[in-house]
Amino acid sequence: MKIAQESEMKVSLGTADTALFDQVTLLQKLYIAESQKNNKDSREEKKSGGRAEAIVTIASQGDTDVQKVIERGDRHRHTLAQARELLFDYEAELDVFGQAIASLDGKLREEKAISRSLEVRIRMLNSELEILQRERELERTAHVLALFEAYSRAKGVLSRRKARTAKKTDHAALHSSSLFDVDWYLAEYSDVAAAGLDPIKHYLNEGAKEGRNPSRLFDTIWYLTSYPDVVQAGMNPLLHYLRYGKAEDRQPLPDVWQYSET
Repeated sequence: MKIAQESEMKVSLGTADTALFDQVTLLQKLYIAESQKNNKDSREEKKSGGRAEAIVTIASQGDTDVQKVIERGDRHRHTLAQARELLFDYEAELDVFGQAIASLDGKLREEKAISRSLEVRIRMLNSELEILQRERELERTAHVLALFEAYSRAKGVLSRRKARTAKKTDHAALHSSSLFDVDWYLAEYSDVAAAGLDPIKHYLNEGAKEGRNPSRLFDTIWYLTSYPDVVQAGMNPLLHYLRYGKAEDRQPLPDVWQYSET
């Protein structure tokens, strides 16, 4: 429709006017085109400006994040430095403790060596003491038995008839007592069994003088050493206990309990 209007205007104008009209029209078109181009450039500039602002914003945020990261790194480095200082202090303390422990360990080894030396010395002294005690016990036993034999011989002044009667009575007393164990005596003293001797007669005549025991329930040597009056009486220790010692609350063994014969 615009083109038709322009044609009508060209018909109504003359030749000169037509040329002028064409120039005006061309200028209008150029103006319109230039305006459109400017509008387009303006829009692109706005878009570019928005992108630039966004880039600036992003860059600003990035700078802030980088700064935070740098600050955290600084804090971590400071903390690490403090930890290293503490570690050095702990290592120094450990060295001191190690030296103290080494010193104590040395002293402990010395004390252990001294303790072992003392233990060896104590064992030697105990051994020497045991030997001395055994020697004294043997000497005492030998002395007691010698005295007992001497008093027994001195007592043998009875007539033959009284002696035979006493031996029968003594034999019967031991035979009826549970403190004389015939089987144990023969098993304990194989020489008596091998000789075929009567164990009761052997104990009455020789066994007591030799310090032998009639059973596990009576200790001959202990009875004689504990009661010197029995030695002086020259009486068989088991017979003495059966006839007098039990009634006098004497002990047949080195135990605290008193044997009760059934």
